[in-house]
Amino acid sequence: MASLDVKPLRTMFVLLAAASGAWATGSARADVFLLKDGSRVEGVVTYESKDLLHVDTADGLVIIKVKDLRRRELTPPPGPPLDQAEQKRIDQAVSDYTRRLRALKSRYLDVDQTSDPEGHFAEGRKRVLAIDDPLAIGPLTRTLSEGNRPTRRLLAQALGRFHNDEATMNLVVLALLDPDEPVRREAARALLIQADPRAISDLRTALRSDEDEVVRNAAVALGILGAREAAYDLVDLLSYTRRATVTIPRSKLVTAIQGSYIAGVRYRVARGVAQAEPVIGVLSSGSALSGAPVKVRRTVTTYRTEVQEALIAITGQNFGFDANQWYEWLWKNLPPPPQAPP
Repeated sequence: MASLDVKPLRTMFVLLAAASGAWATGSARADVFLLKDGSRVEGVVTYESKDLLHVDTADGLVIIKVKDLRRRELTPPPGPPLDQAEQKRIDQAVSDYTRRLRALKSRYLDVDQTSDPEGHFAEGRKRVLAIDDPLAIGPLTRTLSEGNRPTRRLLAQALGRFHNDEATMNLVVLALLDPDEPVRREAARALLIQADPRAISDLRTALRSDEDEVVRNAAVALGILGAREAAYDLVDLLSYTRRATVTIPRSKLVTAIQGSYIAGVRYRVARGVAQAEPVIGVLSSGSALSGAPVKVRRTVTTYRTEVQEALIAITGQNFGFDANQWYEWLWKNLPPPPQAPP
């Protein structure tokens, strides 16, 4: 294991942002280090010996023991620079796609107020999915990511038709970070079609995020991908225990007490008997007593149904949240692969 803890998800997205399409164009990127514990580090080596690697990452210096390294993927040398005419052609094509897609989005996709929104959107969808030039990926992602839920689902479908790195990394980010579940699931289904093993590696890295929502989203995507290699990772994440502030309402207690005396109080009046509801006067305004909710610190266990459902999708089994049963089944039916020597 690396001697310095890395926040893998933040590292991944900082690097993806820095790349901004570098995978598709072949420009330089950091080396990738896959560790035996399943973690992944990306960065530039600043020192190397037979025992240690010092890697400069987006999160700072990470020291990796060579004995903990499973595989190292070296950065390919950068390709020759484009001549000015070719670069100008590319820039012009990207600019043209940007204008075309913004016009298409405005006319066909942003159609909530039109008389035939479904018809307009269907036409816009057909036009978007007809685009097959990889130079359009950047304009597609920048333009359609600004749209509503159906537009972003369309973006995921469109990216799934491109089998290259720029499309894949944008789909991974959509599957993890889009605010709407249908969009995240659409992105995961597109990754299933692409069948790029790096997507599963990135999603497994996201499982170690400090953000619970990202962990859950990564689990859903891995379940859709049927990522058997992630099964042990997921069992570890079925539940977690933490100290939390819990609000306890006193209103239920007070209501229950009041309900025991709901028959009310009977009073004799001039012409008969009147009935009044019982009142808990000791909780009146200004009383030393309080019926307000109380906040207390407790140890709370949270169960992640998304992780359970991912394990069900991957294995076809259902052991609920019993990690021991899951591990027992996995060891019998899906033993972990042996660790490769460094």
